[in-house]
Order: sequence, then structure tokens, then C-alpha cells
Amino acid sequence: MGKNEYLINTMGNKFLCRAYTMTGTGSISKWFTILFIGILLVAIIGGIALSFINTPPLQKPTPNVTITVPSPPVPVMSNGTITLGYELETSQFADLGLVLTRVEVQDKETNKVLMDIQGDMLTQLYQPASDSSRTPEDLQAGTGNLTDPRISILFQTSPEMIPKKIVHQLTFSWNQTGVAPVVITGGEITVSSDHQTPDTSPSPYSSEISMTTTAL
Repeated sequence: MGKNEYLINTMGNKFLCRAYTMTGTGSISKWFTILFIGILLVAIIGGIALSFINTPPLQKPTPNVTITVPSPPVPVMSNGTITLGYELETSQFADLGLVLTRVEVQDKETNKVLMDIQGDMLTQLYQPASDSSRTPEDLQAGTGNLTDPRISILFQTSPEMIPKKIVHQLTFSWNQTGVAPVVITGGEITVSSDHQTPDTSPSPYSSEISMTTTAL
């Protein structure tokens, strides 16, 4: 318990009264200690939480995935519109722990995106590899089994906008959390300046596939 000490001074006819109050220093010290520990714990917990939130995803080395175009496209003109169709082939990537999530077809000279393939569209256009290899006749006809995965590319443009060179940018995610996606560029092709007339034979590309392109 604190105690009061009163000092009374006489100055003429006036009385001055001062009171000094002393409190228990032990209680104050105890509460300051508790407050300090509480603040310290909050800071530690907050720092740990921020470290999890702000931790950047792990960057893995770029995997060795090749991208090629077995048969470069020849522009086909019909009703004033140019159609380019071909297959983009990659080496096996599933065994590396990768999942293909996006394919961008770009005009190499202008960096314009001619076709952006992802989501359901990528599911439709993606052809997984199989154990059996395709014969030369299958390769020419676009049928048979695949030794490497392929993505069917089909888009339209105007004769004035035909790209001279096309390059492909593929985005892969890893089949584990906390790892940053990887982007691989390849499959560069030179587009022929010769135009063909439409082929009346059945197309290997399904007419049910929706085509999204910004090339027009």
C-alpha cells in the first residue's frame, strides 16, 4: 500500500499543501514485465506469419524440354482468309514432374500473340504420348500413336497479317506446391510465302474445337 506525506508551508496568510503519493514499485514492475512479454510474443508470432506469407515460390532450374514443329505449316487461302494448321511437338515432360498449362503462339517479329491456348481448349488440342510409335504414313496423315506429346495448332489470319516467323511459349507448372511455374520458348518456324487452295479431304482437326485467335 502507498502512503501519503503532507507538507504544509506558511507564507504570510496563505497555506500551501503538497501531497506526495507513493505506490508499490513492485506491482508496476510486474505489469511492465507482463506487457513487454506480451508485445514480444505478438512481434514474434507476427514475424513468423509474415515470413510464410511473403516467402517467394521456389525457383527450380529450367528443365530440359524441347519444342519442335515436325511439319511447318503452309498457308491455305479460302474466301480471303489464311488458315495455318500444324502440330507442335514437345519432348516428354510428365516424368520431370511438369504439367502443361498454357501455349502461346507468337509472331516473333512483332511479339503479337496469335493464339493463346489454355484451359478447356488446351485439353482438346493436347495429344498425350503413347507407347507405340507412328508410322511415316501416320505422321503424314496426322493419325496413329505418339511417342512424344503434341498440341494441334490451328488459327486464321488475313493475307496481309501472315507472320514470317512463329515462335511458341509454353508454361509448365510443377506437380508440387510452392514451386514457381517455368516458361520455355521454342518451336520456331518460318512460314511459307506460298498459298495453297483448301484441301477437300477430311481434316485431322476436329470441327468441334473452338478456335481463339487474335491474329485477324
